[in-house]
Amino acid sequence: MKVTNKLISLALAVVMIATGFSLPAFAAGSTEVIDPTDYMSESWTVYDHYGTNWDRSANDDLHPYQAADNSYSDGKRVQGYFTDVMSGNDLVVCHNFDRHIMVKGDANSSSVLFAGYGRAAMADFMIYRSASTVKKVVSFDLDFARIDAHTLSGSMIFVNAQIENGRLDGYIIYFPANKGSHVLLLKASQVDAAAMSASSTVTSFSGVSRVASLPAYNTSSTSSKIHIEMEIDPTHLLASYATYERVTDGDGNTSLVTQAPVTLYDGDIENTGAGIGIGADYQSHACSSLTRIEFSDFRMMSGYTVRYIRNFPTDTDPVVEASDTGIDPGEAYTVNAVVGTTPDVSGVAGSVNYEFLGWNDKADGSGTYYKAGDSFTVNKATDIYGVWKKKAAGLNFSPADGKWPDGFNEKGETASLNVPKEMGDPIAAGDRPARNPEKEWYVVDGWQFENGTEVLFDGSQTMTETSITVKPIWKEDFNRDGIPDEDQSSFTVRFEDADHGTLSGEKQFTVIKTGSDTLGDAIEIKKDGKALPEAKPDSGYAFVGWDTTGDGAADCADNEALKNAEVSGDLTVKPVYVPAYTVKFTSGPNGSISGKNTFAILNRAGSVALGDAEGGFSAPGTKPNDGYEFKGWDVDGDGSADVQDGVLATLPVNGDMTITAVFDKGAAVQDVWSVTIVTNDETTKVKVPDGESLGDRLPKDGDIIGWVDEGGASVDRDTPITGNKTITAQYAPSSSGGEEEPPVIPAPPKRPGRR
Repeated sequence: MKVTNKLISLALAVVMIATGFSLPAFAAGSTEVIDPTDYMSESWTVYDHYGTNWDRSANDDLHPYQAADNSYSDGKRVQGYFTDVMSGNDLVVCHNFDRHIMVKGDANSSSVLFAGYGRAAMADFMIYRSASTVKKVVSFDLDFARIDAHTLSGSMIFVNAQIENGRLDGYIIYFPANKGSHVLLLKASQVDAAAMSASSTVTSFSGVSRVASLPAYNTSSTSSKIHIEMEIDPTHLLASYATYERVTDGDGNTSLVTQAPVTLYDGDIENTGAGIGIGADYQSHACSSLTRIEFSDFRMMSGYTVRYIRNFPTDTDPVVEASDTGIDPGEAYTVNAVVGTTPDVSGVAGSVNYEFLGWNDKADGSGTYYKAGDSFTVNKATDIYGVWKKKAAGLNFSPADGKWPDGFNEKGETASLNVPKEMGDPIAAGDRPARNPEKEWYVVDGWQFENGTEVLFDGSQTMTETSITVKPIWKEDFNRDGIPDEDQSSFTVRFEDADHGTLSGEKQFTVIKTGSDTLGDAIEIKKDGKALPEAKPDSGYAFVGWDTTGDGAADCADNEALKNAEVSGDLTVKPVYVPAYTVKFTSGPNGSISGKNTFAILNRAGSVALGDAEGGFSAPGTKPNDGYEFKGWDVDGDGSADVQDGVLATLPVNGDMTITAVFDKGAAVQDVWSVTIVTNDETTKVKVPDGESLGDRLPKDGDIIGWVDEGGASVDRDTPITGNKTITAQYAPSSSGGEEEPPVIPAPPKRPGRR
């Protein structure tokens, strides 16, 4: 609790009533003045276990001991109980029949000293019976100068106390003798005051109950004092304590400085009376060790208090920026100058997240705001609160170099999407956009701050600025399945050179695995627009396709077909090159040719005929000059006609060829036919002039029983040949039993005859 302004300094303790000891007035606020010299009044009740209740009928010998008067009682000096010199002959035993309370003071200070020991369990206390029920502000120092825990149970502060007909009601703030112990809040209900003074420990006395266990207290390493402050409303108590530290300045001057206060109690109490008081509670112990405990610098004022509480959202205990006290009920009160200021929270965690709105009589800001110079009537203890509001902030999702889906962001497909937040708010999963930006060949795989840190969306990151922009983390997604490619398996397709040609262009491609993939899905093709490599054959060879299985055959005829090839694993692709022949037809003298005269022949199977020409084959047309006739085609270049048109398609091709049309006068050259002879052992070709028989050209084999041509007609050695034929040997059936089956006659390809 921080108390400022109008704090009335008191000169004496609450219990400073003594015969013949002149003290200044005790001012208890502006509504009540107590004259401490009027000890015969009924304002004070004092219990000292030396005698009975001290009231106006008590004789002087029972009054609290005031000062060193060197009086004697039973041969012992009472002065020694209370002096600071507690050694040697002055260290005397405090007997039960001696007085145990001493008050002293002047215009600037006051104190009440309790001294005693526990030969028997006793309690000494003094209570001021105030007539005012308005709020009181009380402060004093409690000095544990000399405590023997064997002797003392604890020190007491009485709140809302009154004694009627010898019965005590009220609350007791109880400080156990053992420092470090928890302070107790006790309640006395119709307790026999005299019996409590002369009997067992207060905490267990009949009629005394425990209300609450309060925080533990202690003193510092440099001072045995603590500072007590209380605000007492009829139905509310705010009590705190603070330790002192002994501090030495640069000039060597030493002083006690209070430390940060600790709230002992801030809660409701019952209106059991208006009195306050102090006391000591001894415990029974066969010990002569003396305990002294002193209440000093006692100050009190009555009236209402207006506090100005910082009310920062993270404050666990009230932080009072200013406090005006002693305000009479109904008094017109002008607000404290603190209203024109903003509380300093620069050292408070999270302070940058808030803005200060002003001072209000409601903690949530729903009441009346006050500004400098305003006034109002005080009829109760009043708190004015600082009102804080989190600063508005925004979490901005930028699509960066992507775009929002159509219609998703009303500000535009390239504008940032704003999520309203407040400073200090956690960034949580609910802040993530319902849809992600889009970018060709990419997918959003999270978000990142501008410094590259990933946004976790788990509440561990907070809004540290009023505007925070985050950007997508783009990951490649070339197969467009919404999953980053790096999180999926991929296949590698490599192109390798083969003999008789060279490859140029891209030779390695990556296909992301999705379950149904083709080479055309490769990243390099879809994203980068690259083409498959180009195969360039060497001279004399032709490119006929791609081998994807490793068997040397062309599985895909060209690049377009290869793009559709299925890819289910890493793949090696090679070009297929084959020998390429060119056959040219020319015209000899005395005539001309027409039509297609050049044919490309690709040797895919190891042997090839002119009829296998690419695009098909048909012999060029021939036209002899007048007086001449077309005789045939010169194949070997000797100028003579070797074959006729019908034979050209079967003509074997083993390299580039030039075939010349032969024109001449006279009879036509006799046709020569090509006969293919097929046996189980071999296939041979022979040339037979028109009309001749095969004769000995047919092989002799004892297993052969006959010959047939492609039409199934029987042929023998004497059959004349009048066209190209294929003649196949016939063999006797095997001797495996059963019915005899006719021989199987293969059907050789038909060859064209003479035109």
